[in-house]
Amino acid sequence: MGPYLGLAFLLIAIAVAIASQKAPPIVEEFPDAGPDAGGTRQLFGVLWRTKRYRFGLVAQFFNVAAQVCTWSFTIQYARDVVGVPADSAGWYLQASLILFLVSRFVMTYLLGIVRPALLLAVMGAIGVGLALTGMFSQNMLGLIAVVSISASLSLMFPTIYGVALQGLGEDTKFGAAGLVMAILGGALLPLVQGRLMDQVGTATAFIVPAVCLALVTAYALFDLRTRREGGPLVAESAH
Repeated sequence: MGPYLGLAFLLIAIAVAIASQKAPPIVEEFPDAGPDAGGTRQLFGVLWRTKRYRFGLVAQFFNVAAQVCTWSFTIQYARDVVGVPADSAGWYLQASLILFLVSRFVMTYLLGIVRPALLLAVMGAIGVGLALTGMFSQNMLGLIAVVSISASLSLMFPTIYGVALQGLGEDTKFGAAGLVMAILGGALLPLVQGRLMDQVGTATAFIVPAVCLALVTAYALFDLRTRREGGPLVAESAH
């Protein structure tokens, strides 16, 4: 009960802090175009014909899938492959999540000096290599590689989000909603990896996040070969 009560009081304190502050007026960069702008079906058609957005939707689906697959089965990898005791295996997942947090700050800095798609391609390729290392080095090195995948994952969601929405203009809000819905990948692909674990083993099943990260890398390479629209990337809060 203690942790939940503490969390409840923390949320109450946050709510009070927010309520006591005067919020600034919200000015939308691309306000709703109104009823004359066309129906949802027409808007969806426009977005689907935009390759950068269409492929970005797929990349986001597999990015979230790679995240959930990696984090869902890190403990199983530690226990089944390396033989880490049950009461210690959870620490490797904690290390993975902490690495993700720290890497997010590092990647935010690097995104200011390196083209986002280039950094996405490099980290995606590193993620593929780490997943393959986890598959074939079925020892402590493999476990460290599985934990380290989080470093590659740290920049992917916001970067894909911004790249995919580039140049959409007044269609940005609707497109952003689609990218958020791509988290469905995190619900579907772990089922595939779990079934593979039952059939071929925990380590070999990490081919699933490897393939997911390879597809994200392919999207980054596609964007690198495509002329970028002018202006900064769209932030995650655009929706």
